[in-house]
Amino acid sequence: MLLSSLLATIVSAIVVTSVNAQQPQCSRTHIVGEGEICDDIAEKTSTPTLQILNANLGVIDPACENLEIGRSICLGFVGQDCSVVHVVQSDDTCDKIADDAGTSVAIILANNANINGDCTNLVEGDVLCASGSLIAVLPFDMK
Repeated sequence: MLLSSLLATIVSAIVVTSVNAQQPQCSRTHIVGEGEICDDIAEKTSTPTLQILNANLGVIDPACENLEIGRSICLGFVGQDCSVVHVVQSDDTCDKIADDAGTSVAIILANNANINGDCTNLVEGDVLCASGSLIAVLPFDMK
């Protein structure tokens, strides 16, 4: 009886731990203000736009058109929070962004799943992760 009770306790602890491991913990939050869009929030909080979308799946639509004033949104998850950013300018290239950040184009591309491999889809105003190291960011479904 004692052994089965102990075994049940261990199994419960494992299940709770695995469920908690599947739900990332928010590392930073922001309260949406009047007229804010994702790029504004990203620039104000030094958070990549894609990271904001990733951290709010099911809350913010891919076009970031449904922000609610007063709503608290997650800016990133523990272990996946890039706070070194670059705001894309009209003359930017991936080489220029990487040089300015002191990192490689490969790291820029790896940290910004929204940029294609040829770096031909940079959008002025987007806020990108410019960390010199790889940040484990989950890809956002851009459908």
